[in-house]
Parts: sequence; structure tokens; C-alpha cells
Amino acid sequence: MFSSKSLMTLLLGCLTALVFGQSTAVNLDTFTVSALRVEVPQYATGRHIVVLTAQEIQSLPVNTIDELLRYVPGLEAQSRGAFGVQSDFSIQGSTFSQVLVLIDGMRINDPLTGHFNSNLPINPRDIARIEVLKGPAAAMYGADAMGGVINITTKIHAPMEEGWQADLQGMAGAYGLLSTTNYLQYSQDKLRITGGYMRHQADGHPLDEGDSAWFNVNTVSLAARYQVNDKLSVSWRGGYDFRDFNAKYFYTRSPFDESVETITGWWQQAQLKHQGSRHQLTADVAYKWNEDIFLFNPAFGGPNEHVTQLLNGQLNYQLRLNDKMQWAAGLQTTNRDIVSNDRGDHNEWHAGVYTGLYYQVLPNLQLNGSLRLDQDENYGLEFTPQFSAAYWWKRGVIRAAAGRSIRAADFTERFISTNLPGPLSSGRNLGNPDLIAEEAWHAELGGDVQLTDGLQLSVTGFYRAGQNVIDYVLTAANAIPNNGNLDPMGTFLFAENIAEVTTQGIDANLEWSRQVGDWTWRTRLGYLFTDIQTNEPVNAKYITNQARHLLTATGQVQHKRGSLGINGLYKVRDEDAAPDIDAFMAENYTVWHLRAEAFVWQKKLSVLGQLHNIFNAQYADILGAQMPGRWWSVGARMRLGQ
Repeated sequence: MFSSKSLMTLLLGCLTALVFGQSTAVNLDTFTVSALRVEVPQYATGRHIVVLTAQEIQSLPVNTIDELLRYVPGLEAQSRGAFGVQSDFSIQGSTFSQVLVLIDGMRINDPLTGHFNSNLPINPRDIARIEVLKGPAAAMYGADAMGGVINITTKIHAPMEEGWQADLQGMAGAYGLLSTTNYLQYSQDKLRITGGYMRHQADGHPLDEGDSAWFNVNTVSLAARYQVNDKLSVSWRGGYDFRDFNAKYFYTRSPFDESVETITGWWQQAQLKHQGSRHQLTADVAYKWNEDIFLFNPAFGGPNEHVTQLLNGQLNYQLRLNDKMQWAAGLQTTNRDIVSNDRGDHNEWHAGVYTGLYYQVLPNLQLNGSLRLDQDENYGLEFTPQFSAAYWWKRGVIRAAAGRSIRAADFTERFISTNLPGPLSSGRNLGNPDLIAEEAWHAELGGDVQLTDGLQLSVTGFYRAGQNVIDYVLTAANAIPNNGNLDPMGTFLFAENIAEVTTQGIDANLEWSRQVGDWTWRTRLGYLFTDIQTNEPVNAKYITNQARHLLTATGQVQHKRGSLGINGLYKVRDEDAAPDIDAFMAENYTVWHLRAEAFVWQKKLSVLGQLHNIFNAQYADILGAQMPGRWWSVGARMRLGQ
């Protein structure tokens, strides 16, 4: 087991190598990111940020956004099914509820449960870029941004060629798979329009007793932007997401679990933006409506039905004071609402105000600081500061950051199964209305260096001290306060506050790209070591399920005649078992996927094939939710436009 001293020694050794390594100049003509609420060059943010471009996204062997994020260094996606059925996102050892997901800067985290944060109502072809900011960002974005932020920028807010384009794809494969991903865009003068439709349907890989992991996932999206004049623009985005799937053992360890689930979601957001020569003002509003129908077992009565609504409004202002200093400030308000036969009816308000200063002190030194004040019905008034610094020179960049973050329990963590008639069977999840908000202080130190042309190394050491961390703990019924509807002899996964949880680790990634004639080569390797300790032994459901070692790899080769993409990962975590449902989770697994595409008519028509889980590994990310073995699919893709 690594100690804090060992981690610090390793980190300092890596940073020494960065500083005194090769003398080639670092490429500072890099991405400008918006994850700090202002547009800052990535090297000056002082934060560890991974950026994925549209070109990378389209050539990898992935079908959905959660599959794509699975291979981002430092990010762990714990999947319960194939083709985007459901995934939990963890960044640097955080729980899935501690990651904030944004679409064009607006939060989409579901108030019912963090399990739905991967139900994104957008088409992968509609993504211009994804910024994964690691570490806390609560000072800019508010609650939930404890482990990090996933900020998805769609093409409606990116440069777009004039004219129209269509990208149509259809595939079929093993287990009765039928899949289609279609995207349209139009741009003329001041108007932009994008739209997409995606569907993945299959009988699914076999489970126990003749059952199968069937699914039907549909996503429709439409967006428009109009440039009123040189300074003023207005945009709108709408999305619809419907998914129906076998959810057996997705959430519980009960032998009576025969769960099926249907989730329907609507998403609307609008933005008014005024861009001046030195300032920018944006006003955003977003509305999310979600219905979840969950049937645990038809023999136990009807389904649990939940309707949640999320209304979010924000006002952000940026001012460039001079060539070296920027100032930002903003307001945000959020309303969370639920109507549920299981969790009851609840309505809660939240409001926050923030300010940030970004100052280039010296030609090669940037200091960034943010302060935020939040008022929430769950945790009252809270103050969250954040600071980061970056120092760069011709050989690389050194980064440092620290900050505080907070998160209130969602409706599921507080109220799941509390309104159901009993007796509830052993192994089920149970909410705790008395949960208090969890909080954490986070610090990180890291660096980036351009080793050679096209080859960059990044290393970050991080430490997070969490208090009152929320997780489900295996607890006997007689030790649970609200146990009136429980089997008195049963054991349940009861939501509790764990007093102290410390997380420390090393996050490293190596990126290489090269252009040789008509060939483009790109590789990304990542390694994450995470050491999680609690103040006392605890049998928690999610904290102890994080990967201790996680290695990820992606490789892409592109040519005018086609492309080849491969990705894979190796994960080491604690072994686990649930004898009551005959489930076992191995200490480690390795999985690889492959995608090939070849043009058969100019660059308009291509044939493609995918092979998921090439070596037929038997694995699961969540105990009981068995992932599929080898899965092939073939299809065609048509690109049209002018």
C-alpha cells in the first residue's frame, strides 16, 4: 500500500523529470478551454484538463458518449450494460455522484440519482469537443463538482462550414443488434441548425436462467443558433431520450431482483449571448423533465414511478481588464422537484453567486482564484474557495490547485424505499432522510512536458480529504432507524455518512500524434493509481468499488481511404462476491475493442466493422451487472453535403 510519503516521492520524481528533461519547446499554441468559466489557454489554467476533439471521437470504436469517456485517462466509467444503457462516472477515485456533467455549460445531473448522469440527450456526432476537468470545480459550478467536471460543447457553439451536411450510419450485429446514428447540420449566413437521431436496440447477451440483457435506447436532438448582429446571438437546444432495459442486479443484491426499467427524459436549454471587444455576458436557462418507471419484481406489486424536474438558470459575466487580467462573476439558481410513490414528493431550491480573477502575474506565471457562496435547503449557507497556478517555460508547465467542494444527497440517497409497504426483502437499497451534505478539500500538483514533437507527458498527484461522504453501507435491519417496512432478519444497503474518507493517487497520461503524408497517427495512454482510506472499516457499495489501478489506451490511424481505431483498459479493484445472487467480481480484468472503416466511394460512402471485447473477457464493473463478451457488428456510413 502506498503511503502519502511514497506518493509525494514518486510525484516529485516525475516533476523533476519534467523540469530537467529534454529541452524541446513546449507547444503553447494549444486549446483554449472554457472549463474555468472564462476562455483561458489550457496551459495557463493550473488544472489537469483532458480535451477530446470531434475528430478523435468519430474514429474510436465507441457508439455512445459513456463508451467514449470510458477511455479518458483518470476517468473511470463503471458500466452496467452495452451501448450506453447506463454508466457511472468517477474521476480520480470520486463516487459517481461527485462528478458534474454539463452540456454547453449547463448542468444535467439528475436530481433523482447520479446513475442517470450518463443519459445524455445529444448525438455523439453533434459534439465539437469534450473537456474533462479533474478535481473540484464547485467554486465555479456549485454543488456536485467534487471529483471533476465533464463539459460537453456541441457544434452549435463551434465554427461551422456554410452549407448543409448529413452523416448517416446503420449497423447490425450479434445478439440481434440494430443500431443507427444520424446527424444533420445546416449553416447559412446568420443561422445554424443541427439535429440527430440515434437508436441502439438488441436482444442482449445471455444472463442466468435463460434471461438476457436486452435494451432499447433512443435519442433525438435538435439545436439552432441565430447571430442577431456582430455582438448578439441566441441559441436553443432540445433533446429527447428514451431507454428501456433489463436492470436485473443493477442496483441490488437481492435474489428476488427481476428488475426492468423505462426512463424517458426531455431536455430544453436556451442562451442569450452578448460578445463585446472586452466583455461577454451570457444568460442561460435549462429545463429537464425525467420519468423513471422501475419494476423490481412483478410478484411484489406495481412499479416505482418517479417524475423529476430540474430548472436551472444562470447569468455569467466576463471582463478582460487588460492583456493580463480577466474577471468573471455569475449568479445561478436551481429548483429540484420529485413526485414519487416510492420516494415521496419534494421540492427544493438552491442559489449561488461566484466571482473569479485570472491574472498573468509574469510572462510565464498565471494565478487563478474563485470564490462562491451557496444557499441550499439541504445544507444552508456554504462558502467554497478555489485556487490554481501555472508556471510555464520552454520545456513544459507546472500546475498546482486547491479547493473546497460540497454535495447534498440526492432524492434516492435520502428516500429510496422509505415509502414502500413492507416487509422489504434483504439486499435492497434503503434511503436515509437524515443524511447531511458531504464536503471535501482537494489539492493537486502536476506538470506537462513536450518530450518531442507530437509527444506530451502529463503527471498529476492529488489528495482529497472528504467528510461525511455518502455511500450505501451493508447494515442489519435492527441497526437501521427507519426500519418499519423491512424484513427484521434482513441486511440492507443503507445510505449513510462515512465520517472521513481520504483519497490520494497519481494520474498520468502520455499523448502522441504525428502526420506522415496522408497518414495521421494518434495514441493516448493513461494510468491512474488511487488509494482510498476510511477512518474505520466499512462495507460500502461504491467507495470500495473504485479502481486501484486503471490503465487505458486508445490508438487511431486515419488515411484518405479509411481509419482504424482501437481502445482498451486494464482495471484492478477489490474482489467482491454476492453468494445470494451467485455473483462474483474478479480482482482485475482486461478488455479491448476495435473499429475499422474503409471508403468505397470517394469520401461519401464507407463500410465499417466493430469488434467489442476482442478476447471475450468475462467481466463486470458493478457486482451482478455482467457485461457482454465478444460482440461484432458491421454496417455502412454515408456522408453527404455541399
